[in-house]
Amino acid sequence: MIIVSSNAAAREDGHAIISAVHKLAQKTNLINEELAWNGVNILHNDSSAVGALDIGVNADPTWLDHNKPEVVYLMGADNIHPEDIP
Repeated sequence: MIIVSSNAAAREDGHAIISAVHKLAQKTNLINEELAWNGVNILHNDSSAVGALDIGVNADPTWLDHNKPEVVYLMGADNIHPEDIP
């Protein structure tokens, strides 16, 4: 298994890094289509965003126009700006 920080992809040479990881994964059978298994993981740096995606919230800025949550509980939110909360 290979775990890479999402910061690696955001670097100026991020494409080259991700390409090298992909090549390594193919050579070492970490991506196995026959078994439907992918051993390459990108570790997200913003865990609250991952949690939001898990419950169906997405990055679409119009999401709140179509979805009206009754409660927003931000326990341990790591990238929140209170002024952005409607």
